[in-house]
Amino acid sequence: MSEASRGGGGQRRRLLIERAKTYTEMERFEEAAADLTEVLGLDPGDDIAWANRGELYRRMRRFEEALADFDRAIEIDPEYAFAIGSRGQAYAALGRSAEALADFDRAIELTPDQVWLLGDRARLLRRLERYDDAETDLMRAIMIAPEDADLYNARGDLYYQMDRYADALTDFSHALSLEPNNVWALVSRGETHRMMDAFDEALGDLNHALQLEADNDRALASRGAVLHELGRNEESVADLSRAIEIDPEYTWAYIRRGEVLRSLGRYEDSLVDINRAMELDANGED
Repeated sequence: MSEASRGGGGQRRRLLIERAKTYTEMERFEEAAADLTEVLGLDPGDDIAWANRGELYRRMRRFEEALADFDRAIEIDPEYAFAIGSRGQAYAALGRSAEALADFDRAIELTPDQVWLLGDRARLLRRLERYDDAETDLMRAIMIAPEDADLYNARGDLYYQMDRYADALTDFSHALSLEPNNVWALVSRGETHRMMDAFDEALGDLNHALQLEADNDRALASRGAVLHELGRNEESVADLSRAIEIDPEYTWAYIRRGEVLRSLGRYEDSLVDINRAMELDANGED
């Protein structure tokens, strides 16, 4: 669980809380939530149990239930930063950006040095194209936790989106100096190399990522794009097709495969992919 539960309620209540923690560590979220439901039956005023069950629902993508639980926790303790920030995460997942930002702002006001809050607010600000504000949050988070590879990945992703490829490359490389087998950093650095026309370096990073995680759809799609640049079009189609098999709603992979198929003179197949990408884009899929 994200925080230890507090309060009374007897031996069974304490055992349920401990078992819920174990289930959560095992990612057996339904069973953990069931135990916390029983805890709340014994002690409806346990704000931490409400927040922790809300977090389980959030991780299960049951966002409306998560919001209800976070609301209850915050009603009991209006300055409960974990519940407020976690509610912000749920709002962000639902695309309710203004409410998410308000929660992140309040949670950070209450607990200014919580790296996860700064990172999540930065991701939301990036989505809102408030790049300077996102960069400020990530720089602050990195000052607090300079050994956190995920923070360098997040800032690298931001710089990539801003077309600051050299800065992105620096951050992804630093993440890899901290965690040499960090797959996200390898794929992101490989994609950044591709954008800088450094195709051999890109291929090296993406091959390494796929050795570590053979079914990584991002790595396959990016390698497919690199192989196309190198004129290895049949291999490119194979990688992009595998990425789409893993994630049938991967818009970018359809676009790239459509381009490769067009270069091979397979115009009807290309149109199928581009039309599918347009359909996914209209539905808001990535």
